[in-house]
Amino acid sequence: MAALPLLAGRLLPLYESAADGATLALLVPAVLVITPLLVAAQAWLWWTFRHRVTGPSYL
Repeated sequence: MAALPLLAGRLLPLYESAADGATLALLVPAVLVITPLLVAAQAWLWWTFRHRVTGPSYL
């Protein structure tokens, strides 16, 4: 059962379903800039809320 999706995926025509070169030229730099920012924001949130909540904090 686990091999069935892998075998079905090999039959897909990847060249016809891939994005155009101009689209990839636009998306790759955007992904390379945004991904580290998202990882940094996630790490900052984990660091900020790393302690266990022991009681209510009435700001």
